Formats: sequence, C-alpha cells, structure tokens
Amino acid sequence: MKERRKQQENNKMFMLPLVDAIVSGIHARFDDVMDDDQVIAASILIPKFKDHWTDDNSQLKKGLEYIRNRLVADNVVESEETEAKEDEASANKFFKTKKKSSKDVLELYLSSDNEDFDIFKERCASLRKLALELNSPLPASAACERLFSTGGLILRPHRSSLSDKHFEACLLSKLNFKFLK
Repeated sequence: MKERRKQQENNKMFMLPLVDAIVSGIHARFDDVMDDDQVIAASILIPKFKDHWTDDNSQLKKGLEYIRNRLVADNVVESEETEAKEDEASANKFFKTKKKSSKDVLELYLSSDNEDFDIFKERCASLRKLALELNSPLPASAACERLFSTGGLILRPHRSSLSDKHFEACLLSKLNFKFLK
C-alpha cells in the first residue's frame, strides 16, 4: 500500500509540468474568447452551469448584463397562467395572467434548482430563444461542401437506385477512409 502511494505521488510530481503547460496553453488560446459577453451569457444560459462555473463576479456581471439587455431589447414579458375559479357557483374556470419582467424571469431562472433544459419550457420560455441562439454553433461551410461534393461523387446516374442506408454507408466509408489506414 505504501509503495502504491509513493508511486502516485511520483506520478503527480512528473505530471505537474504537463498540467501547467496545458493550463497555460488554454489561457493563451481562449483568454480573449472568455472575455466576450456573448460567450459568458451562453455559459450562464446552460442550466447545469448557470452562475456556478466561475468565481469571477465581474465576468458573471458582464454576462448577466448582456442577458438583461437582450431581454429588454426584445421587449420580453413572461406570462404565467394559473387556474382560478370565477366564483363558488360557477364551474367554469378561466386563466389569470400574471406578467413578469425580464429581470424577474432571469432571477427565477438563476434561483431554480432545475439543471435540465426543461426549465426553459416550464418557466423561462423567453430565455429559451436566447439560449438557443447563443449556444447553437454555426455550421462550417468547408465541411458541408466536402460532404456534398463526396455525396455527388457517390450518387452518380448509374448508381441512382442506392438505398438511403447504402448511400450513407458509402459516404461514411469514403470520408473516413483515411482513419482506417
């Protein structure tokens, strides 16, 4: 047991330069990205992270301010529907609408314990649109062009009767051939 502990301590000692090099490389590559308001807001709008992913309050403040400004610019007002009875004699129910400001919606989102994206469906539908916008990657045109070009080479007039599965298998094998070598 003691020998194993010594080996683990030696491994830690040898790995420290590697860990330091990786961390400094990440900082060198991504520091300017991590100061972007949109990136910070995108991180906050992932329910698992919210405001727990960093201890830097100035960074969180920038992201929250960006979200508030976007909600105000989009003129967002959430409505919460609750069932209520008109009076005791009537069996008809109607919906009362309680309006919430964008600030209330953001506070409700941050204070919630829900770490699933279901929170956007349940309570914070206005944040859903912004979260999807900020967290959706743009497709790279080069990869799409390569895929369509390869697909065009496979699906020729003399191979027009290929099934979807067979076409997909041919396409994947053609594009991934370099990894098989």
